[in-house]
Amino acid sequence: EEFYADYYQKKPLLIHRKDPKYYSEWFRMKHVKQLLKLGLEWNQEVDCTSYENNRRKTHNEEGPADADDVWAKYGKGCSVRLLRPQRRLDHVCSFLSLLDEHWGSCAGANVYLTPAGMQGFAPHWDDIEAFILQTEGVKHWKVYPPREEGEELPRYSSDNLDQDELPPPVLECSLSPGDLLYFPRGFIHQ
Repeated sequence: EEFYADYYQKKPLLIHRKDPKYYSEWFRMKHVKQLLKLGLEWNQEVDCTSYENNRRKTHNEEGPADADDVWAKYGKGCSVRLLRPQRRLDHVCSFLSLLDEHWGSCAGANVYLTPAGMQGFAPHWDDIEAFILQTEGVKHWKVYPPREEGEELPRYSSDNLDQDELPPPVLECSLSPGDLLYFPRGFIHQ
């Protein structure tokens, strides 16, 4: 009730749980390795991206992704994004079906694996309510408010934004395993 009254579609929420095992069974590195062994399709199920000098670059190939190629790109500093893991992992599908029922709309998931000290995506906003569940490692986040009224609760995601287009952040934090970060659609993040 507090979440819907105070945060939902209004402002970010950060929960530091100090319990690194809180999400330990939901998604782990073993699941990433399991999925990559399946030969996921580039651009449909897996992306590798980098963000340097205010430029986002996609490092995808065509066809099935070879796990060794994905890990090589990760080793060179790329973020790995697994799209819709619920299509391949029953436990993720089951969890999302509970959210579907609760919200009365479709819930989805992506998984991000980013090397320490790296960033894979340019600042942007999404057209979805974002719930970040930190399962492993530590990730630094900056969250910014919509820049103008027309960007509040948008129906479409933004293009990549430049750093000089950003307002001051409303939240800057580091997530550790067990932490949760929520931000409404339209909130810029990196």
